[in-house]
This record gives sequence, C-alpha cells and structure tokens, in this order.
Amino acid sequence: MTEKSGFEVQQPILVPLMTVDAFASACGISPGVLAAQIDRGYWATMKIGKYRFVNVAALWQQCAAQEY
Repeated sequence: MTEKSGFEVQQPILVPLMTVDAFASACGISPGVLAAQIDRGYWATMKIGKYRFVNVAALWQQCAAQEY
C-alpha cells in the first residue's frame, strides 16, 4: 500500500527472529550494510546452526527499556 506522499506503509515485525536478508528488507537497507552493522555489534543476533538471525525480541526489549 502506498500513501500519497510516496512512502510505503510497512507491516509491524511480530516475529522474535528474522534472517539478515529479511530484516534488511524490512528496514529498507541493503544486506551488506546490515552485515557490517552486525559485525560492529549494533544489532543483537543469534546463530542457529550455520544461519545468523537478527534477534528482534531483544531489539523490542532494548527499545522498551530506553527512556525518552
């Protein structure tokens, strides 16, 4: 769905873990940029087997605990 302003309306992320590619797409950044940010420790991740996932549940907790 596109508004008149040209911005796409995103659905909220309601899953506890997302693949790097899916999270990058949801955030509107390239997977390479997200991988570099993960390497710098900007995102909480979890490795399951040979796959790396962004820990969306940890991100929600960090945002909820942050004071404004």
